[in-house]
Amino acid sequence: MSIDIDALLDATLDDIADLPELVNFPPGLHKAFLSFKLKEKSTTVLATLTYIEPLAIADPETPAPVPGSIATCRYDLANEYGAGNFKRIAKPLREALNLNTNREVIEGVKDIEVAIE
Repeated sequence: MSIDIDALLDATLDDIADLPELVNFPPGLHKAFLSFKLKEKSTTVLATLTYIEPLAIADPETPAPVPGSIATCRYDLANEYGAGNFKRIAKPLREALNLNTNREVIEGVKDIEVAIE
């Protein structure tokens, strides 16, 4: 993909697309899409949750995130805590999707609808 720097510089900020809002989901139960991605030339797995809707929010006064909002978490597989936490969230997905290797799990979890607490 070629980028025309002159067109970018001659455009206005209004011509640049807005990023999805990055949020922390409030305490409760939520529906979201989950995707894993291995960061290039890295031992880090990025988990991205794209918000769909609330299922039950602990504090009814707390507003739910806007659908499409994003929350992320990074897991460094070279670190015992990162690897252990990745295992904690990936194990039920591996079993549900009948995957085997860590690579299969990372590549196989793309826009999977999940309930998160």
